Amino acid sequence: MEYFFMKKTTSGYIALQKGILSLTSQNSEDRYRQFEEFYPALLNRIPKKIIVSYLGVSRETLSEKL
Repeated sequence: MEYFFMKKTTSGYIALQKGILSLTSQNSEDRYRQFEEFYPALLNRIPKKIIVSYLGVSRETLSEKL
């Protein structure tokens, strides 16, 4: 049981670190493209304003680049 929780905690921590690295090392266009690649089904289900908020960019900035 302890092993299971340690594994879950570790995988959650790794996912968090990857997210932080993505936010700090990629530009807004790359973050949006990566989101499109990993979550294509969500693009039609979630409003753009929520997606850009999640990605940490303004809607205007993203509109200019796409």
